[in-house]
Amino acid sequence: MYNIGTLLTPIWDTSIVYRETFAMLGDGDVCKAPFLYKPDRILKIESYDGQNVYELGRDCYLDAGEIHITPGSSINAIDSSFAIFKTRQEADEAMEAQDNKFECSPVMTNDGRYLNLGAIGRPSYVTDHQIAITYRTTALWEGYVPTNQIDDLPYLKKKIENKEKINIVLYGDSICCGFDASSMYGENPNQPIWPKVLIDGLRDSYDYDNDKDVSLINVSESGMDSDWAYDNVKERVLDRKPDLVILGFGMNDRVDGPEYASKTLKIIDKIRDRFPKCEFVLISTSLPNPNVHTAPYYFDCYHDRYADALRSITSRGIVLADVQSIHKEILRHKRYMDVTGNMLNHPNDFISAIYAQVLYETLRFN
Repeated sequence: MYNIGTLLTPIWDTSIVYRETFAMLGDGDVCKAPFLYKPDRILKIESYDGQNVYELGRDCYLDAGEIHITPGSSINAIDSSFAIFKTRQEADEAMEAQDNKFECSPVMTNDGRYLNLGAIGRPSYVTDHQIAITYRTTALWEGYVPTNQIDDLPYLKKKIENKEKINIVLYGDSICCGFDASSMYGENPNQPIWPKVLIDGLRDSYDYDNDKDVSLINVSESGMDSDWAYDNVKERVLDRKPDLVILGFGMNDRVDGPEYASKTLKIIDKIRDRFPKCEFVLISTSLPNPNVHTAPYYFDCYHDRYADALRSITSRGIVLADVQSIHKEILRHKRYMDVTGNMLNHPNDFISAIYAQVLYETLRFN
């Protein structure tokens, strides 16, 4: 059984940071990675999968807010060049050789090289070179702080107060499916996907006699955008008779903020035509790799504008779960490779837990 308490401990309000992840990528003789907070006391250093424990002093040391690898360390570090191919030919050959095929041509980086796509569908390719550190800190969060918004969801709140059955529908892309949480692949540490953590937390918070009276149906589909979401509302959402819909598209949308907000409103209106009292939580997506703002795919495009775009359409009955602003603050301190599950656009276990934390704070009732 997983520890829901540690996974739901909000990263923005804690004296203990649980399993923060660090990519141990070397650059010549130097291999180091930055902390989110200044660590006061290290409690545990372990491999990403939790199968190996490392010792401060023997395997690594602290210096200037960073973790450094010692010579002869047993930590599975790798040269930072593994993430990038210098030429298109190298990228083509690597894609041809890998078992996990990705249905696109090599992805160019902003500096004209090519991203290694070996972790697509195989997160251990990158997480094998990440470590997880649990530590105490007295440092304070400096970024956006999520708030509870149950009062802005009056129909949901009334149902909770009256202990009426609640039907929550989660409708989003691959991140809402749960990628790249380790449990999706049957790999250690087997962290549950964030929708599982969220519904377990909400059931505890809502305190019904029968947990089944609070249901979350996940109808998300990998690789989809807001246009697909609109076209598939009936089969995916309306037939489920939702009380609350959590919308989690955006990673595969490559339109400017206002157009993205307009498409989201169209989805909301289509659902409310059938269920006028349905309420909504809008998730602002975590960010893709900023190094792939390149044609023809533009995996990094307008995404960093989507939190503000969604905020502009909130109202009573429509609230924002702003994962993106939390992710932005983390990336002010850490590198994308520290917290990714596929090097392109999926979160690893650390960021996946933050999805659950933000959604839980938005919807908790206590």
